[in-house]
Amino acid sequence: MLRITREDLGIFARGVLMGAADVVPGISGGTIALIVGIYPRLILALGAFDGELLRLAVRRDFAGAARRVDLRFLAALGSGIALAILTLAKAVTWLILNKPVTTWSLFFGLILGSTVLVIGLVGRWNASRVLAAGAGAALAYWICGLLPGETGGGLLALFASAMIAISAMILPGISGAFVLVLLGKYRLVLEALHQRDFVVIAVFCAGCAIGLIAFTKLLRALLARWEGATMAFLCGLMAGSLRKIWPFKMDAAGQELLEAKRRIQLNFVPDALDATALWALALAVAGVLLVIGIEKLGRRPRESQ
Repeated sequence: MLRITREDLGIFARGVLMGAADVVPGISGGTIALIVGIYPRLILALGAFDGELLRLAVRRDFAGAARRVDLRFLAALGSGIALAILTLAKAVTWLILNKPVTTWSLFFGLILGSTVLVIGLVGRWNASRVLAAGAGAALAYWICGLLPGETGGGLLALFASAMIAISAMILPGISGAFVLVLLGKYRLVLEALHQRDFVVIAVFCAGCAIGLIAFTKLLRALLARWEGATMAFLCGLMAGSLRKIWPFKMDAAGQELLEAKRRIQLNFVPDALDATALWALALAVAGVLLVIGIEKLGRRPRESQ
């Protein structure tokens, strides 16, 4: 009988945090993985789905296959992610629709604190790393300014959208949920989760699995050869994504006849430090402090090894 250890529970809890982040259009689960100290392990495990794993499976060396992909780690993490997505999707959607300023203020603090922490992971900054960070910030800023579109109907389009979105989910700073919004598939996936539409869920999960395995191989190679520049690029992605989750937004003028999802929203700074602005500031600070606390908890297991 498999014995659940304290480490399993810790990985499961990190998965819950990642799943909660992945539900939100604007926050990446990869960001959470990075600040709780499991990002390199996650990339290594996902990158191990290769020909060698297939050979181990053909030889029925299932124990060796499980060790190669760090199956216990992935199972605990995946269980936490799945639980969070299934249980929190409706609540997060309600908060974004009904309490946008307070909700986005907390999220803004989470990403701002995460960005500051990742800056420290880059190591020695030089010209190439500054350029990489700038490129990442520009890319994220541009993506966050795009308007939602449609990729067409059908399960094939959903499969392709899932491949693209999961690649974003593993990147700190680029929200997979927001990519689904851009592709016009966010509401479809949420409704499938609420209504237990297992056909849509199965196709979406299959696209996620294929996209995740393919993309992590590229990311694993980049971290192996250019770790500092890659981390700087990821840091830039996180900084650029702050455009999407700035809590104070208003519709641009002259869009009254457009449907809500096609309207351009502009960020603005409140004129007065009223109660709403004070609450937003307090929640942003709380988000930064929460990230620092999560990072310290995530550091303990690494320091004890």
